[in-house]
Amino acid sequence: MVGGGTMVFQGAAGADKSALMAECMEAVRRHSTPGDPWVAVAIRPETLKSAVDVMMRLIEAASAESERLSQMASGTVAGKLEKLLEVGRQFYGELSARGMGVAGVSMGGRPEVGGSGGADISAERIFRDAAPLLGDLHLVVLVDEAQNTPVSDTTRGVMDCLHNPPAGIPLVAAFFGLSDTQDVLRECGLSRFASGRVVTLDRLPAGDAASAIRSVLDAYGFTGTPQDREVWVNELAGLSQGWPQHVNRVAVLRPG
Repeated sequence: MVGGGTMVFQGAAGADKSALMAECMEAVRRHSTPGDPWVAVAIRPETLKSAVDVMMRLIEAASAESERLSQMASGTVAGKLEKLLEVGRQFYGELSARGMGVAGVSMGGRPEVGGSGGADISAERIFRDAAPLLGDLHLVVLVDEAQNTPVSDTTRGVMDCLHNPPAGIPLVAAFFGLSDTQDVLRECGLSRFASGRVVTLDRLPAGDAASAIRSVLDAYGFTGTPQDREVWVNELAGLSQGWPQHVNRVAVLRPG
């Protein structure tokens, strides 16, 4: 995976963007192997104001995945993962030593008093300093409720590093939010999206909603007549109005 790239998934409430993000995170985890480690990192939109807070989250996720994979690996690969863990601990400690906590909380779990949160250090410098750790991993940063991303100068610096990672860090960022998400991200400096990288999620066509309901009935082992089955399919598909989130919700209603 080449460093850089941003994807946006936006749509009205009910399009099930959060569920899509969860599926993406699980897909990344399943793809990750000791020889080819991938790391999915969920970040809250308000965290994007601080490059230090974002980097701490990346390091935490990278260290956790390296530790998980090291238990599956052996020989040279295990040694490489252990080295990544050590580099991560050192860099985490360096940020902590500067008196910078994550999201306003110090390393000891106590609120910081008068901490700068790393506002005086550029996002690019922080990302470049972390390159020795992150360069051996594939990072997928996922931001839910992205329409709430704060618009500020510090956010713009972080967003630029996520969109065009310095030092060739292999990183892709994906934002999930309401229909105005792309407009908000433009205000944060992301004005050029590659073709096909912005996806608008909408209602499912009636046929697709019905097909999804049929799959649920199969999973539940529906034993009624074909006529009863179609009654349930039509009723539940209509109740969902084609919104994926509503399809998921009505699907938990088991037919009698």
